[in-house]
Parts: sequence; structure tokens; C-alpha cells
Amino acid sequence: MRLFSIIPLFLFLLAFGEPLHSFSQSKDRVIAVAEYRYEHVMDTSRPSDRYMEHMVLTLSKESSVFFSGALAEAQGNFKARPVLTEQNGATTVKANVKRYYFPQELYVDHVKGTLFVVEKIVNPFLYEDAYPKINWDISSDSQVIQGVACQKAVGGFGGRTWTVWFSSEIPFSAGPWKLVGLPGLIVKATDERNSINFALISFQRVDEGEGQVAIPETRLTTAIPDDARIIKTDKKHVARLWDAYSKNKDEFVRSQIRAANGVISDLISLESLASKPYCNNPIELR
Repeated sequence: MRLFSIIPLFLFLLAFGEPLHSFSQSKDRVIAVAEYRYEHVMDTSRPSDRYMEHMVLTLSKESSVFFSGALAEAQGNFKARPVLTEQNGATTVKANVKRYYFPQELYVDHVKGTLFVVEKIVNPFLYEDAYPKINWDISSDSQVIQGVACQKAVGGFGGRTWTVWFSSEIPFSAGPWKLVGLPGLIVKATDERNSINFALISFQRVDEGEGQVAIPETRLTTAIPDDARIIKTDKKHVARLWDAYSKNKDEFVRSQIRAANGVISDLISLESLASKPYCNNPIELR
């Protein structure tokens, strides 16, 4: 397999503490990092307006964490990473000038079949979600993507039909967002309407000498951060929060600030929420 990297791997500089003891996969050491370009038509009345973001998947032998690489860089006071797009066969650079960031961090234990989510809605909320059980139909179709031999699979999840290309040359049963469960890393994923896309832009193992991935100690495991600001709750409560946000964004932000006694330590997440674009096409429909 030819190791590739379209966008150089960056320094992950998130200041997280020790892992929560209740999360059993917390001591799994990260052995590889995959980076994805995420594209999303949030407003179906404007199909040519595709939100784009740089996402990261850290991988251990048994677990993975999926989060916004763009947000990680913003919190590390680095210049926002440009997003590569292809137009008419030519690769161009489009700056991601929007201040909205993907609000979820997904912590997946692929052996025990557990999924925990930290969702940032002004304040960070932690809840357990159902582990994705996707009935993949693996095809004999194959193609080489970025020098990696891939195989096609189709499966339904979250109200969408996903077509993905995975590679057994990268032996991780993981992928972007909640797309998991194949005998190889998912390299590319598209929903049936081509309104949401994930494309692998780089992959590298952590311990590979030259070009080694540089990440801080707190990101060297697939641990949920042991952060006093994180509020433990359930998915239904988070859904109610998003519903309140959609009805009156300004009042919702004010209420969350009041709930935190006026102390907001993560101003980037607050600004992200305030800048969230209109969305009638959520990634998970049900």
C-alpha cells in the first residue's frame, strides 16, 4: 500500500485532561491518524452551497475518536486550514471562512460495541448513543483511490443510504462519523443524494519515524476528556436543546450562558453555535 498525504498532518493541540474512569476504552493508545474532507449540503434549497470542514479520526487497535480538525486548530490558535475542492477536474483551495464547526466528538469502542458522544452546544454534553449496526452489502466492485485499493459497500444508517469505499489494506473497522463495521478503513462515503460526502485526504501511523504525527499526550489515547465542564446527560435531552436552539437561537445562547453562571470558557464553541448555518438536512435523519 502506498502511504499518501494530500494535506500535511497537523499538531493536535487540545487541552484535555485525564480520561473518565467510566469509559472502558480510555487506555487504548492511538496508533494511526486519518484525516477527511467533510462536505455537507445543509440547506436543500441551495444545493450548490456545500459546507466544508476538515475532520480527524484517531485510531487505536480497538477504538477510535472522530472530531473536527478545524476546531482543534482554532483552539490551538492556528490559522484555519484551507479546504481542497475539485472543480471541473482541477484542484483548488477554498478557505473555510465560516466559524461554525462540527459540534460532535464521537468515541467508539469497536470491540465492546459502545459509542459515546461529546456534543458542544455552548456547553459540552456527554451521552451514550447506540452503537451503529449497519447491514453492509459488500460488492465486488473495486477501484484505486489515492493509491489505495478499495472495495465498494452499500448500507443504510440514520435514514440515509450510504455508498462507501473501504480498504482492507488499512485494517481498521472504522470510518468517518458513525460509519463503521467494515473489514477496512472507509476511504470515501457518500449518501444517496450526494448531499453529504466524506473523503480521506491523509493517513499515517503515529510511530512512523520521518513525518511522524505530532499529537499531545492527551490525544495519544482514545479517551473521553476528564473535563469538569462536561455535563453528563442523555441523547433525548440534547435533542431537546437543539429544538430550543432552532426556535430561538439568541435566547437559547443566553440561557446556556446563564446556566453556566455567566462563565463560558470555550468562546470558540459559543461563536460556532452562534454562526451555525440554516440546516434542513441534518446528517442523521432518524
